Amino acid sequence: MRLSLNDGTTRITHVPVEVLWPHYNADKWYAGRPFVRLPYDTGWGGSPNSQAGFGYVSDNGYVAEKLIVDLVNPRQDVKDVASNYSDHVYWQLLHEDGTPSRLTPDPAKLNVKGHQGGGTGDKRILEAINLRDAGDKPGYYRFLVWPQSIDTASGKTSIFSWDRTNLKDAFQIGSIYYRYTATGATGARFSVVPGGPPDVKLSAGGPVGYPGVRLSTDDGPVPVHTVQVSLPTGMGLAFVAEGNPGYMLTVLDGDGAAKHYPGQLSADGQTLTFPKVNLALAGKTSQSIAFVAIRATDPDTTGRTSLTFQIGTETTQSTPIEVGAR
Repeated sequence: MRLSLNDGTTRITHVPVEVLWPHYNADKWYAGRPFVRLPYDTGWGGSPNSQAGFGYVSDNGYVAEKLIVDLVNPRQDVKDVASNYSDHVYWQLLHEDGTPSRLTPDPAKLNVKGHQGGGTGDKRILEAINLRDAGDKPGYYRFLVWPQSIDTASGKTSIFSWDRTNLKDAFQIGSIYYRYTATGATGARFSVVPGGPPDVKLSAGGPVGYPGVRLSTDDGPVPVHTVQVSLPTGMGLAFVAEGNPGYMLTVLDGDGAAKHYPGQLSADGQTLTFPKVNLALAGKTSQSIAFVAIRATDPDTTGRTSLTFQIGTETTQSTPIEVGAR
């Protein structure tokens, strides 16, 4: 390989290359090892499309529908030959300094349907991950994959599989640049205003409502904060414990991805406190929504009201609530 550098010099290096046959050849014993394809155009799905997996940039650590695995086994379902069935790979995110992501301290198994040919119908899009929530450091992460196969005659892993303990055996089929920058002790400025879901209408015995607030920043990223939510007095409202472990604050980031934070109810039942909440304001111009679940308990109470949200030093009322509305 010949490299031409910006200073005008030219360097030549020799790179070992292993040719992977795209079909099984009975006359060539080692032809037809399983491999994974790098999605290279807009026809593979994902959002905005599969090209994002070439080097997706994330300011908040959240990555979804960007990393695609397509497992090709030229020997798939061929009778009486080795390595004739593939249904999984191993994958790992590896930081530029050589350390693995906390999401994958060791290569993780991913079930993917193996196939012959050039179709994309059996691809697998990796489920959403969040590097920030995992405690990963910023930087460039390689998306590495080791294709696997078995010999159906014995049911054992084939010698044609790629060794997940050997980095040289890994296929790189995507990458992530995690661009998060930590803030100082006081954190970046942000604003909180009434908002979230549409106006909430509640009546005793009726459905649960979800009043909330809208958050934004032009100075992100914003660090974690304690959030307190208080009920108005005398309006016959109560917080609702949903799911496990109970009272939850839901935060939706700018892409609509939800994160739930457990809260502690005060002794008088009027205030919920949620510690260490990631407000999903990771970029310079980020927006998010936060809300809780409440219900009406008094059939004789009517009126217009709202909850009070205190986030750090910022305080605002929630989405308007119509109590007694039918």
